[in-house]
Amino acid sequence: MKRKTFIKRTLSGIIGGVSGLFLFQQCSESDDAPPVSSTPNCLENGAKHSSITLNHGHTLTISKEDVMNGVAKSYIITGTASHAHEVALSEDHFAKLKNNEIVTIESTMNSSHTHQVTVKCA
Repeated sequence: MKRKTFIKRTLSGIIGGVSGLFLFQQCSESDDAPPVSSTPNCLENGAKHSSITLNHGHTLTISKEDVMNGVAKSYIITGTASHAHEVALSEDHFAKLKNNEIVTIESTMNSSHTHQVTVKCA
């Protein structure tokens, strides 16, 4: 094979390969996927703490089922802390979460302190 023919075929193969990859990428992008909702929704995703004052490892996650049920419930917030606190959500708190509103609750006292727990929809 002559040098000129070799270079022509090589360049042709490279250009064809790059074009093929571009077309493959364009074809593989799907418009069928549902749009990702950036609006938090407690009934679909549950809720979690958005802030806990003076936090040192406590966490709170509320399931979407708990939000749907709307029944008063207490949660233990330990997380990685060496002690636990309890946070009690009332039926009124759950009604607000169902409307995607933010709720703030004070925890029980433990180790000589409490926390203000702000809960928002996930």
